[in-house]
This record gives sequence, C-alpha cells and structure tokens, in this order.
Amino acid sequence: MPTLTTATVTSISVQGVTDGARVAWRFSWADAHPAMETETGRFSDAVGIQFPMAPDAPYLMGGPGLPVRSIYWKALWQRDVDEGFVDVTTLYPNAWSDLYWFAEGGAPARVPASFKDVRSRPWFVPLSAGNPVSEQHRSTPVEEITAEGFGSLTHVPDGVADGRGAWQEGAWGVVIHRPITNDALSGLFAPGKASTFAVAVWDGDAGNAGGRKHHSLWVEYEVEK
Repeated sequence: MPTLTTATVTSISVQGVTDGARVAWRFSWADAHPAMETETGRFSDAVGIQFPMAPDAPYLMGGPGLPVRSIYWKALWQRDVDEGFVDVTTLYPNAWSDLYWFAEGGAPARVPASFKDVRSRPWFVPLSAGNPVSEQHRSTPVEEITAEGFGSLTHVPDGVADGRGAWQEGAWGVVIHRPITNDALSGLFAPGKASTFAVAVWDGDAGNAGGRKHHSLWVEYEVEK
C-alpha cells in the first residue's frame, strides 16, 4: 500500500483523564466531511491511540518481542452502532442479489436480516472464520488491538474499551474510555506513572486506510498522583 504523501490532518487535540476507576481520552480534529463508508475506493475516518507494552517498543506498531497495545475507533463502526449494519442494497438501492440458499425473505437478500440461518452463511467467509472486522451486529465502535511489528496486528478478544464519536460543524469529536483493571495496559495509568503514547488518524476521503495514515511519534505523559 502506498504511504501517505500529503497530510490532510495537520493537528489533533488529545485530552486524557482518570478517576482511578476508568481512564478516558478525547480526540478532536478538523475534517470538512465525515467519511463513514467502506466500499471500493471509499474509506472510513478513524482514530487510534497506542501504548508501549515493553521498554523501547518502536512507535511504528512495535517490534518482535516489543509489543504495543492500541485502542481504535472507526467512523463506519459508529454508524453501524447508531443506525445498524449497512449492506450493499442500502448503498445501492437498485442493486439485485441472486438466490442464496437458506436465506430468508426472498430476493434481494438483505444483510444480516436474511441470513439468520447458519446454513445460509458459507458465502460470508471472514464472518464464518470469526474475523471481528466482519461483525454484523456491532455493539461498540472501538476495538483493542496488539502488534509486534508490521503485519502482526491482532484483535484482542477480551478488550474492554468503549467509546463514541460524532461529527459536527467540520470537526470530529471522539471519546474512548476503558475501565482500569489488573491487566498490563491498566498499569500504565496508575497514579504517578510516566509513559508514552502515540496517535494515528485516518482521513477516509483522502484515501487513508491501513498503514496509509497520519501518525505521531511517542508523546510523553505522566498521571497525576
């Protein structure tokens, strides 16, 4: 995938707060138009915050034996939560689908409503394989992910982060929050703890996707006692 050659997001505001039981971050950045769709040639806006889970972990997705943990919000997933899963027929009202065995309701088949019978789902290979990106009944627009270098991005199945984003008057505002538990990531938010974080922003209208994104270096922070 080509790298990002022109910046369309020149700055982002990041605020963090904790009450000892939860930690939350608020992200805000200018964006003339909200991108909330994913199809051929169209991509979604998104933002993520990354933390090092090992000393000297590289800011570019960590490295072998030097993991990082990220919390990722996506505008498309926010729309899925707010409005329901958007299928091909919604995007293209005049589209027509052929017969799908065991699909309910006749043609054109609607996703996911027509595919309640498990026998009707062999065409949804990523969903059948358990790929979380293919989730059709999304309850949160936030995902926790881990990585140890390029190409190693992995979904964290027991992630507990949540959040919400909204676009208004030419800007995104996104809040991500997470309970403080006894896991390693929560240890980075203990009173007096000093560590670093990095932020990435995807501008869907500019073709940002995957590694083609705006990103910061490590930024130092310290939790007040």
